Amino acid sequence: MPLYEWTPSCSVRVKEFDKQHQRLFGMINDLNAAMQARRGRAAIGTILAGLTAYAEEHFTAEETAMRRTSYPKVAEHHEEHQDFTKHISEFLAEYQSGNTLISISVLRFLNDWLQNHILRSDQEYAAHMNEHGIY
Repeated sequence: MPLYEWTPSCSVRVKEFDKQHQRLFGMINDLNAAMQARRGRAAIGTILAGLTAYAEEHFTAEETAMRRTSYPKVAEHHEEHQDFTKHISEFLAEYQSGNTLISISVLRFLNDWLQNHILRSDQEYAAHMNEHGIY
């Protein structure tokens, strides 16, 4: 059973961003499943690589749309994205230095990100994007 399931209430009403968010849900669920199966150590490298790629693609797309539509909270959103990227880089550095016991820390961080960023901050831009023709 997945830790998180995508529901319509998770949608930001922008197809591209929803698809990217669904990928993140998948990575969180993959990490959780690996940890439940006691394979967290084996999975964490792949998850961190996926999170790095996700952040680069998704944050660029979101911030480009925000700037193009003059979203008033683009600076705040950018700071939140920078914080995510910093944390993932720190987790990756820990992993590369041999600490493979970071799965729980990564999962906690992603849980917080999902609750506070995707389900709160990202929801705030949905109407703005739609008003500017981005669906």
